[in-house]
Amino acid sequence: MEKFKPIVGTALAVLAVLAFATGCGSSDSGSSSGGGTSTSGSGESEGSGESIPVGVLSSLSGEVAPNGMPFAQGAQLGAETVNKEGGIKAMEGAQIDVTTSDDKSDPEAARQGALDLTGSDGVSAIVGPDGSGTCLGAAPVAEQNQVPLLCSGTDPTITSEGYEFVYNVGTLSIAFSETLIRFLEEVNKGGEEITKIGIIHEDGPYGSTFGEQLSSLAPKAGFEVVSNLSFSAGDPNLKPLVTRAADAGAQLLFVGSFSPDVITALKAVTTLDSNMLVASISGSVLVPTVAELGDVSNGVLAIANWNIAMNNRPDLASFTKEYEAEFGEAPTADAATGYMAMKSVAAALEQAQSSEPADIKAALDEVEAEIGITPAPKINYDEEGLLQPQEETTVVAQLQNGKFETIYPAEVATGKFKAK
Repeated sequence: MEKFKPIVGTALAVLAVLAFATGCGSSDSGSSSGGGTSTSGSGESEGSGESIPVGVLSSLSGEVAPNGMPFAQGAQLGAETVNKEGGIKAMEGAQIDVTTSDDKSDPEAARQGALDLTGSDGVSAIVGPDGSGTCLGAAPVAEQNQVPLLCSGTDPTITSEGYEFVYNVGTLSIAFSETLIRFLEEVNKGGEEITKIGIIHEDGPYGSTFGEQLSSLAPKAGFEVVSNLSFSAGDPNLKPLVTRAADAGAQLLFVGSFSPDVITALKAVTTLDSNMLVASISGSVLVPTVAELGDVSNGVLAIANWNIAMNNRPDLASFTKEYEAEFGEAPTADAATGYMAMKSVAAALEQAQSSEPADIKAALDEVEAEIGITPAPKINYDEEGLLQPQEETTVVAQLQNGKFETIYPAEVATGKFKAK
């Protein structure tokens, strides 16, 4: 079996796709979206001989590739794990056969990828895309062709459009915002006095949503929002905005944007005479480029839907070990989400005892899956197809001495909050 190659940045993502598409034993379906590569789990056990085609649609190239490639790798590992453990037992050990398509970080390419996977590739279900924009691009196709699509995004419209075959395995932006407020309340009960919040966010839909939510939620919980300022994503100089928040007395600065902007903000904070904490969301913080900043990023908070360090999760250690062995890097939250989505498909296949898309959809509506690596012990999907329980899918992690420790909630915590 050929493997995805870990990447850092868009250029390497393109090389990874080219290597993947031309690798030993691959078969190209001719997908115009750049995917259509079919693989099976290595070390497969002998089952009934039946192969269940499942598509993985993700950003293997383009600006979202640093998130999309781990998502695809996690989904691939999920299929391999199921196959190694005997396949779909209710179907006499049938094996999951993964066909991968690159959405190129583009909603239109995601639409075309979904057309190919549900058409010529004939998959029974699709895992991905990983990202609200590409998910919304693929969703109408999956719905029209009545093939279950398990994508991941923070946008609530993914599952509020009335689609019956579209599921969101992601955590909505409101859940992240609510978790930050609950965490701060818990910290203050322990003796801290963090009462003033500064917000800076990129001016697109992603950042603006967090700015609106936190500025609404925080005052209701007794916190004062001392600044709420926007900027263009990629702005190399955020010091004026960071300074305004600090001068207004902010004790915590929430950065609603992407990883490069979080890094820029962290560097700006270090130039000030301030003990202001910095917080952001999952993939914007839980990346090597943040951890490698050393003292600049020490203490940064990540409001996340997963962390590599969590207590009381029985399969987390083996998942991490197998992922690192196969892909040469530590798994990310995106990798865990891809893995979770594929294991959800496997759980539905077990319950449905069928590879027919309509039967898988019916099972997804009822199944309660125990994944073993997620913050919530068990997951399911509500009547709209949204991952549940949303309030239990998030954790807070803090970078402490080069390692992200989970510090909230207590059930999965590996460390305790440390003030700057």
